[in-house]
Amino acid sequence: SLDKTNHSQAYLCGRLFAVLEKLQQDASNNSLNRTIKDTYFASASSKPVLVFPKLIRLAQNHLNKVKYPVFYNKLIGEIMDGLDGEYPENLNLMDQGRFDIGYYQQNQDLWKKAEEKEE
Repeated sequence: SLDKTNHSQAYLCGRLFAVLEKLQQDASNNSLNRTIKDTYFASASSKPVLVFPKLIRLAQNHLNKVKYPVFYNKLIGEIMDGLDGEYPENLNLMDQGRFDIGYYQQNQDLWKKAEEKEE
């Protein structure tokens, strides 16, 4: 399950990617054929410094379209706070695995919260 005490830079990047993807989906009311995962997952998990600035800029547009922008701003800020002031330049294969784990654990947590809201 989601480990908020894991401050591995790769794990945090994976978590951040999951939050940005969910933000994009919520901003479009889940009507997208392709998400940022389809276009950027591989490059974000290997060269975060090249991808995340662009994704954060895109997220600003999405924040204007969601019902709870404060939730996303707070979560993004919480994750970014652990990134040691910069995105990692490269992630080796072991760190790419940490990215994947962070992504999927954060993704599960976000969907669990969404399902709880619907109940």
